[in-house]
Amino acid sequence: MMKPMLLRAREQILRSSFAEHHVVLSSCGKSKPCSTLLKDAEPLVENVTCGTAEEVARELPAFSAIREVFKGFYRGAPPMNSSAEERKTLPHPLDVGQQGWCWHSCDAPYLLWYSRIGRTLQHVRFFWFLEWDVVWTGDVTTILSAWSAVHEPFDPHTSKGVDIVNPSRFVSRTNETDVYALDGRRLHSHDLLCPNPSWAPRNWIHRQKRDVSLVLHTHVHRCVTEIYRVTHRLLGAMIRFSQDPKAAMFCEARASSVCALNAWCTMRSLFDRERAHLFFTARRKQQIAPYN
Repeated sequence: MMKPMLLRAREQILRSSFAEHHVVLSSCGKSKPCSTLLKDAEPLVENVTCGTAEEVARELPAFSAIREVFKGFYRGAPPMNSSAEERKTLPHPLDVGQQGWCWHSCDAPYLLWYSRIGRTLQHVRFFWFLEWDVVWTGDVTTILSAWSAVHEPFDPHTSKGVDIVNPSRFVSRTNETDVYALDGRRLHSHDLLCPNPSWAPRNWIHRQKRDVSLVLHTHVHRCVTEIYRVTHRLLGAMIRFSQDPKAAMFCEARASSVCALNAWCTMRSLFDRERAHLFFTARRKQQIAPYN
């Protein structure tokens, strides 16, 4: 179903001089096995890989212990289409490879890919992850190039190192290479760009889906995963974090929380006034005037 969009993305990216395109398939839940997914992806064959839930759990142990770490906090998983009697004989929805496990582990495919392949691509400065349900019009490289650098006002004498309420104001004090000058303006190489990263409030249903002794409440952040831009060092920190079986987390909390746990890490939202014209929000159907 996604092949036309993937082919279009690759066509656009191949015309650019600054980006390359990888397709990461995942066999999880009720989806087809990797052999079938790879076959169905043809003629996309170059830089196309596939991983399974079992491979994720084996190579990144945090994903093997989701059921134990969440301790019953797994509401929000898609309902299982079965009766109460049938559920008694079925696997737990958070067991590795089950539907709930796949849903909570939405970032697993790209973390497995980075652990295996992405970390070797040292010529790449930023990794963009666009989930299968991200839709765009025009040329996708417009978005990629718009975020090659971020101009930020910065005063080392007044800026705070940490702003829990607004992560976009995080300023690293431990790595001056985050900030460099160009055209007289200071630029920040943020480790994470995503849609509106923020501190996770108490009423967020997924906030408890973590080991509370490993990730304190002051470091729990959230950001939806549809589109991310991540650096090597944050991805490396996420991989190291995921080597600990106690480090199971809901996927929309992992990147931003790991960033918040590290003093060198900075993050901000993709959405700002300077780039608002790049994003569009569809109107409700009833608000659109009919054609005459």
